[in-house]
Amino acid sequence: LVGGVLAWRRAPFAVVVLGAAATTAVLRGMGVG
Repeated sequence: LVGGVLAWRRAPFAVVVLGAAATTAVLRGMGVG
């Protein structure tokens, strides 16, 4: 969590990338399910 906060402060785009990856993973999980 701390690393995430530091990454968000230093590079906000990192959060967007991680969010997109998480969303893709969820969509794939729902598709498989």
